[in-house]
Amino acid sequence: MNAAQKAWATRRARAAAAAPFPAAVIAAPAMLAKPAPIVNRDFGGYVPTVYVAPVLEPVTELEVVDIWLDHPVVGCGNRRYVVLAKSRRDVQLFYVPRLTTITISREEFDKAHMPGRKVRPKVIAQIVRDKLAMVDKINSAASAEVMTDGGADTVRVLELLAMPRKRV
Repeated sequence: MNAAQKAWATRRARAAAAAPFPAAVIAAPAMLAKPAPIVNRDFGGYVPTVYVAPVLEPVTELEVVDIWLDHPVVGCGNRRYVVLAKSRRDVQLFYVPRLTTITISREEFDKAHMPGRKVRPKVIAQIVRDKLAMVDKINSAASAEVMTDGGADTVRVLELLAMPRKRV
């Protein structure tokens, strides 16, 4: 590109930047209400497939794991979690001291987890019950911050803890 072509390209770029937005860009929310079919003209009309994440399947027996995580909800370090659900892509873990559920990738889980040693379901259940009693003492607005799922995962953990365990 010679100097004159560069100058014209610069002028066109500046004019395009100074021009007002077209009406189609301003009315983007209305366009999003009715999705148009996706056509990629660069590849001869190829329509990419939409990837849907696999559904997390609840576990059928108690599985407690020790895993080192750096997660914004539970913090950083080696902690003990109860496994609630697994899929090919994700694993849902319940952190008992905070009565909170997190989801991590299956790859991260498979690399770092260790089966929990000396797992005592009665002790874990008592901790959960004590935490629930503490949540009941505080007002409902604060309990929504403590248990963002409304306590559904906590009930599921108590069900898992009540199941008889297989001795290995």
